[in-house]
Amino acid sequence: MPYLTRKDNEERGWQDTALVCLSGHMVNHSMKRDPECNTKFCKKCGEKAIWQCIHCEHDIQGNYHYPGVVALGPQKPPGFCHNCGQPYPWTGRTLEAAKELIGMADSLSPTEKQDFDRAVSDLMKEGPRTGLAAEKFKRYCKQAGKAVGEGVYKIVIDVVSETAKKILIPGP
Repeated sequence: MPYLTRKDNEERGWQDTALVCLSGHMVNHSMKRDPECNTKFCKKCGEKAIWQCIHCEHDIQGNYHYPGVVALGPQKPPGFCHNCGQPYPWTGRTLEAAKELIGMADSLSPTEKQDFDRAVSDLMKEGPRTGLAAEKFKRYCKQAGKAVGEGVYKIVIDVVSETAKKILIPGP
């Protein structure tokens, strides 16, 4: 990568760092540009706020600043680290909660529960298995019963990939 001068960065824009709580609430999408908005803990849930991946210590990507452009920034933090690929704490917590609830589905066999778990994991990543995972997810949510099915849906819908959301959320 060629060396960029400050002038180049000002002309091209720059990547800011996001401050996100361990539960996944966006605390500040422009931590460097707007330091007055930084807090040590989340105002919504009281969890500690972090700005680096807990696995590789790379900054969590926040808003990208373009010269002369006003942007609202990402409203939803990324699910996985752009540097090491590991899930952020909020992604891991979501998976754990969904798996725990799936484990409570008496109407599913152990093999079906395992397949349901895999489908949930695949929904969080944009890839070739997303469509298949969405169809399995819908089937298992129905089969798991109303309480478990709706509960798992509510837990994961905010963190699934955009492709999965298009399949899972009914249109008008």
